[in-house]
Amino acid sequence: MKKLYSISEAAKETGFTAETLRHYDRILLVKPSYVGKENYYRYYSQTDIVVLKAIKTLKTLDVSLDKIRTLLAYKDLNQLIVSLSKLDKDIDDKISAMKEAKVHLERARHHYENMLKEKNK
Repeated sequence: MKKLYSISEAAKETGFTAETLRHYDRILLVKPSYVGKENYYRYYSQTDIVVLKAIKTLKTLDVSLDKIRTLLAYKDLNQLIVSLSKLDKDIDDKISAMKEAKVHLERARHHYENMLKEKNK
C-alpha cells in the first residue's frame, strides 16, 4: 500500500502550513489524494508531496499561484519544458540583476564609509 501523509505530516515534509495546504485544496491547486469519508481528514500521496515541493520552489521564485496552476495543468510535456526553460531564464535574469544591485549597494556603502571617515578626521 502506498504511504499517505496526514495534513500535518505533509505540511512538515513540504514546509507549508496545514492551513496553506487546506487553502490549496479549496482553490483546487493541489487536491489531497484521499479524504476520509467519515472525518474528512486530508491525506497526501508521495506524488502530492513532490508537486507541493515544486510549488514551494516556484513560490520562492515569486511565481504566482495562477502561473503555477497553469504549469500544473499542462498535459503536453513539450509545452511544460518550454515554460520551465523560460522560468529558468527568468531566474538567471533575476540573479544577474541582483548581482548588479549588490555591486551598486557595496559602492554606495563604501562611499558613505569614506565620507564618515573624512568627517571624523
